[in-house]
Amino acid sequence: SNDICYILQCDQHPQIGYIGVTNNMQRRIEEHNSGKCEMTSGNTWQIMQMYSGFTSRNQALQFESAVSRHGNGREKGPLEDLVYSLESTLCVPYYKDITRTTN
Repeated sequence: SNDICYILQCDQHPQIGYIGVTNNMQRRIEEHNSGKCEMTSGNTWQIMQMYSGFTSRNQALQFESAVSRHGNGREKGPLEDLVYSLESTLCVPYYKDITRTTN
C-alpha cells in the first residue's frame, strides 16, 4: 500500500497535533495549510512524523484509529498524547513492519 499515516504539528500552537492517512503527502499538507480541511483550517502545520509499510489502506486507517482511540479519541489534540499513543500502538505485533520517518 502507498498509504502513509502522518502526524502534523501546529505552527501557531506547537502543543497541538493532528493525525491522518493519505497516499499523497505533498497534496495533503497543502490541503491542511490552505484551509481545505475543517479540522486544521485557520493554522499552518508541519509534518512531524510519517509511518509507512502498511499492507493495505485498511491497515493504515486501523493504525490511525488505534492511535486516536488511545490518545483523546479525536484526530486533533495534545501532541504529546498522540506521540505517546503512537509508541504504544507500534508495540502491537500487527504493526511490526511499520516504518517511521521523522521530519
